[in-house]
Amino acid sequence: MSFATDGNPYCFIFDKSHAIDILGLYLYAIEGTSYDLAGDSNVARMYHLYKYIADFPFNPFGETAHYIPGTQSAVRGSDCVDISERLLTRICEDFSNNHKAGRTVPIDIVGWSRGAAISIDVTIQLSIRGCQCCDEIHHPKVNWLGLFDPVDMTLTFSGRELQTGHIPDIVKSGTIIYATDRTLTYSGGLLDFIPVMPQDEFSRMTSVYLPTATHNDIGGEGNHDRNRNATSLLIMIQSLMSSYTK
Repeated sequence: MSFATDGNPYCFIFDKSHAIDILGLYLYAIEGTSYDLAGDSNVARMYHLYKYIADFPFNPFGETAHYIPGTQSAVRGSDCVDISERLLTRICEDFSNNHKAGRTVPIDIVGWSRGAAISIDVTIQLSIRGCQCCDEIHHPKVNWLGLFDPVDMTLTFSGRELQTGHIPDIVKSGTIIYATDRTLTYSGGLLDFIPVMPQDEFSRMTSVYLPTATHNDIGGEGNHDRNRNATSLLIMIQSLMSSYTK
């Protein structure tokens, strides 16, 4: 798969000499705060791209692209841990079904904003707790982790906090794209979006900083700068594609 050259950064063409077979690969896309598929975020775009390829009738793996709407708790993000727990359950169910069928399939995870913080937490939970299958605990590998400007900003009452301090060793590779304009107009004022910067002991993640880009430009609809928004998407897609050629 490669990019079209007609000037439209959201258009893709297929190049058979450099094609990546996405059938059987699992994508889990976690949206930013208050967003769902009705929005036009970069997470939704990656989900639609994945789903389009994976939904061919001859795909033997069934549904492999999963979209998780963003937290609806805009101020506190109080349901973020619950979202993470539900996603962990879904990943483990998919892993178990494939393991019982004798298949080992790559897992890709992408998220924006609090959804990116949830993505980090899920990989840490997979590393620590793993998935139970056939009376054994397994720790599924994450092929690729894509983080659009991760922020935490959560207040939870569920008994644990999101863990976002490091990238666990089950993650093979990935990319973090950070906004450089750290403020966002919110309810008539300015809200400082403090980024999550997880430790990456083995340097598997590539960090990218887009000049003058806002939080929404990186992962949302690009209300401030659509060019930065498109650039962010293309960087992430290239990162995902390269993870299957290493």
